[in-house]
Amino acid sequence: MASCLSSRSRLTIRTLGAFSVQQDGRAIPGLSTPNSTVSRLLMCLLARRQDPFSTDELIALLWPTGRVKDPAKALVALIYRLRRALSACQGRGTDYIQLRQNCYVWNDAAPCFWDAERFESLCRQAQAASAEEEQRALYEQAFALYQGDFLPQKFQPACVAAAASHYRQLYHQIIGRLARLYAAQKDYAATVKMCEAALKIDDALEFIYGLYIDALLCLGQPVLALERYQQMARHLSGRLGLSPSPQLSALYGRIHQALGQAPAMLSAVRANLAETAPPVSAQLCSLDSFRTLYQFACRLTDRSGQIAFLASLSIHGAQEPDGCAGTQESALRLLTQAALQQLPCDSAVSSYSQTQLLLLLFSLPYEDCDRLLAAIERAFYNEYIGSPVSLSHELAVLEALPPDA
Repeated sequence: MASCLSSRSRLTIRTLGAFSVQQDGRAIPGLSTPNSTVSRLLMCLLARRQDPFSTDELIALLWPTGRVKDPAKALVALIYRLRRALSACQGRGTDYIQLRQNCYVWNDAAPCFWDAERFESLCRQAQAASAEEEQRALYEQAFALYQGDFLPQKFQPACVAAAASHYRQLYHQIIGRLARLYAAQKDYAATVKMCEAALKIDDALEFIYGLYIDALLCLGQPVLALERYQQMARHLSGRLGLSPSPQLSALYGRIHQALGQAPAMLSAVRANLAETAPPVSAQLCSLDSFRTLYQFACRLTDRSGQIAFLASLSIHGAQEPDGCAGTQESALRLLTQAALQQLPCDSAVSSYSQTQLLLLLFSLPYEDCDRLLAAIERAFYNEYIGSPVSLSHELAVLEALPPDA
């Protein structure tokens, strides 16, 4: 078969970024329209490559609504049309589409330039290469072949979608590996060029923006890095409703350092101010911080109309016989621990004295606040060991101004 096939004119199939089938540089009649049934049949066969399709599978993919009188006969006729189109009337179409055990499959051995097959072959060769220069050359060839998603048409059955995901992952791996090779050779200009080309294909990939901005900083171009960062932030926010990731926001810090003085993007400020981990308990703070938070909460509740509460938990009878404060300190420490464990994470806790604890409670009705205080007292009594003590609590609504005396 090889000798017969080698004398045939060259078939070229492109599926990465667009769909086209050409014979010696000319579009093949019958396959020039990607939405035709013949084209869709070819797409399915290419998506599965060496994995055969049963007759029933192809019928279900090509005529999902079942609006065909005799689908088995229609499929045979469609296979015949596709073979004739691929053979360019030379009688060799069966070399491309083979019948194995009543299943149809694409023949990878047939003479054909298919961009996706070549793309994957280059990736395998690059992974097997030992020399960095050879790896770089092979990966660059593969990168240049990828012009977009595999078969980006409206016709997207599961087999096509799976193949598209596979090639897309390979493409992302190529970008990462080329970036590492370029960095090892300090060829950051090549990284910039690669990222610019990649962003023309998909301008929503944050990791490419990260490589791009990092390369610009390594090239000593912080002004351009800042410009690209701002473009990226506006694009992600305007089109996708996203903020830059923490990794990208960290890059902004490097830009800021390189420039000396630069106004910070709001996204970078947010990343700098944000908590490093979600809070798991109420906030324990000093009395001065509690006072500031209390005053701010009073103004906020007055303007918003929302209700917040100030509560106190007091310890009675915790004085040692000799007058020392050891029992008071241990009791207050245990009471603080119980409060932090019981209160929601948006609450604030501070000690007012050695025998009194203050609490700020938000977004809770009065009854729930009262139950929380009682739960804190129970948790304290369950753990407390020492001379007898008792607890009491008070609860009041926050007010914008202190009540008149």
